[in-house]
Amino acid sequence: MLDERLYRIFKVDGQIFGFGWQEMYTSSDGLSWTKIADIDPVFQSINMVEIEGRTIGHRTDQIFLFTIEDNTLSIVELTNEGLEGNQITSVAAFNGKVYVTTLSGVFTKSIEDFFTEKAVDEEENEVSLSLP
Repeated sequence: MLDERLYRIFKVDGQIFGFGWQEMYTSSDGLSWTKIADIDPVFQSINMVEIEGRTIGHRTDQIFLFTIEDNTLSIVELTNEGLEGNQITSVAAFNGKVYVTTLSGVFTKSIEDFFTEKAVDEEENEVSLSLP
């Protein structure tokens, strides 16, 4: 049983994760949880969605890709060209395109181009967490 409040629960490659207040947890069954990292509290406000079988998170004008490889959870920021300064309200895929709704309108991008990592200093663009 988890004594901490989880603000977001999501799945990446069949594993369950949850964001608490400045803490991240993982679970294989949703009943027992293991703390895996201390995190920035901004993570509790990330909205999660699955696009083409991949786990995406969005917050303000940023979009993130969550992946697991070699027992490590990686969080990478994706390009947000044209979205800067726009509050993202939802992300959805349909008919080969990804639609991003904002308080300013709807933006579209091909699925192939959607998963492009943001070109910034590599250390700033990726967070990696070892899993238990």
